[in-house]
Amino acid sequence: MEKALEHHADSVELMLLYLQACSLRDTVAEVLLKWEKAVPMFSGSYRFWKEFLAFISSQFSMFSVSTIRALLIRALRALTAARDRLLNGVGHLFPC
Repeated sequence: MEKALEHHADSVELMLLYLQACSLRDTVAEVLLKWEKAVPMFSGSYRFWKEFLAFISSQFSMFSVSTIRALLIRALRALTAARDRLLNGVGHLFPC
């Protein structure tokens, strides 16, 4: 999957599959680091944020209302910025 991501780095679907596979193999801390590394690249994708929120919510050790709230705010800001760039004709959004 890592090789596929090298050739299709902008694929939300491939990144989500990769992160899902990593969650079966790696520690929670390692997977969280991979999610965080992917944020800048996929911050305009609602599917990415939806899955990131689901991952955080599923980890009892990381789950807290304040953590989820902060992540939701972060997601809304990123998605709003992506929408604004699209409306202003600057840059592009990743496929949902």
